[in-house]
Amino acid sequence: MAITDKQAFFGKIQSGLHAVAVGDALGAGVEVMNAGQIKTLFGDNGVTHYVENELVKPGDITDDTSTTACAIMALSRTLGTTDPEAHDFQEQLLYNLHQILLTWVKDQKQLKIINGDKVVTLEGGKASHFIDNSVTWPDGVDALFHTPGAGKSTILSLCQGRMGTLEARPETGDPAYTYSNGCGGMIRILPMAVLCGYTDLDPYELGMQSAAVTHGDWNAIIATGLICRIMSDTIKHNSTVEAAVAETLSWAQTQINEEKNEEKKQALGNMIEAMQTALHHATPGLTPEGIDNANKVYFNAISKKIERFRSESVFLDALLTSISAERGQLDMKKSLQMAVNHSGDSDSVGAVCGGLLGVKEYSHKDIEPLYRGIDIKYRSALNAVLGNMSEELNMGNARNVG
Repeated sequence: MAITDKQAFFGKIQSGLHAVAVGDALGAGVEVMNAGQIKTLFGDNGVTHYVENELVKPGDITDDTSTTACAIMALSRTLGTTDPEAHDFQEQLLYNLHQILLTWVKDQKQLKIINGDKVVTLEGGKASHFIDNSVTWPDGVDALFHTPGAGKSTILSLCQGRMGTLEARPETGDPAYTYSNGCGGMIRILPMAVLCGYTDLDPYELGMQSAAVTHGDWNAIIATGLICRIMSDTIKHNSTVEAAVAETLSWAQTQINEEKNEEKKQALGNMIEAMQTALHHATPGLTPEGIDNANKVYFNAISKKIERFRSESVFLDALLTSISAERGQLDMKKSLQMAVNHSGDSDSVGAVCGGLLGVKEYSHKDIEPLYRGIDIKYRSALNAVLGNMSEELNMGNARNVG
């Protein structure tokens, strides 16, 4: 099924990307803080504007937005050469995704903060050896290849050179852990979900495949597939996030009974528990303490140590805050503030929540002032990304869309 309503398709990409960027930039300055520290520094309402820390200046975006933009560019390139109905469309899309992530990571550095000093622990330059120079990208996007915040495991897996797949999951090359359980697949899933919302492509399958390009832990892979399915369903069926989560939960409970692989079955069970926890604990007045408490309940239920920067927690927090925002009928600005003022991975939860609500265009104009507060070099690059997609869709030049 080809994309017939190109204007609506592009509108979802645009509004979703803007919300991802604002959620990311709001959370970036408080990512390393817990809820108590955030409240002490910024008051009972927490952070409501862009702030700085050792890694970012106010208005900076991180890898959450830049890799989402990379996925959009990969999709644009694929749509420009291959019809979504073609048998090799997904193969081409995933190849292009891997190639642009290699281009992105070659200038990335993973930093460790010790007493305020930046200590470079890992660089992505090795990935440059695996770039296909025949694959080119739009002009004006270079700023996106220099954003802070790249995860160690994402850099490590891309520096292996081999594109990961579900059949041959990508390894990190780190003796401490073979597969990555980070949220790198989830944070960039927006364009894949929108694509599935306008075609007959399977969002769960495509979401998992896109995560497996860089992340090999089944929790990370399955969480991404489910987020893609939920986000796609809100578009395809014009439903709330809550309704899409409830439907996906019911579907997953059937799927788990058919799963033979024990690792995958355990991971799917973890995400079923997360969806149940989100639906049960979501409340219109959700507080940072409520988010932290829901994580305690959840990790106790799955018999794991609390890991707020792992895929399970980001998955839970993004659903919990999105559903709570809907129940409270919050505008986008307040929704994203809810998503970042807690003890978890603030920028990633803000970005995923931004995608889930952004494609629904909930009071999208409320975040326009915040979007304009993002550093101009990044906004210009994001405009170039959107302009490129518009051109590939034969909608004309849209480089002034943001």
